[in-house]
Amino acid sequence: MKTNKVYSEIINLSEETILVKIPKHLINKKLELIINQIDDDSNLGKSNIVKETAGLLKDNFDPVKWQKELRDDWERN
Repeated sequence: MKTNKVYSEIINLSEETILVKIPKHLINKKLELIINQIDDDSNLGKSNIVKETAGLLKDNFDPVKWQKELRDDWERN
């Protein structure tokens, strides 16, 4: 499995334009730029977490099988 190094920086955006400086060793490489808002806590309430995870740990829950399914799904994508 190929491991990619991830570069991350948290910024406070005050304009619509961002200038991104790419390290020289990444020039002419295939890159992915992701913009993710991290300070919106409207979806972080306790009730949302309970609703999203309710029923996960059922009586017939097999953690090994669940982990294998997650890994298989990840490798397919």
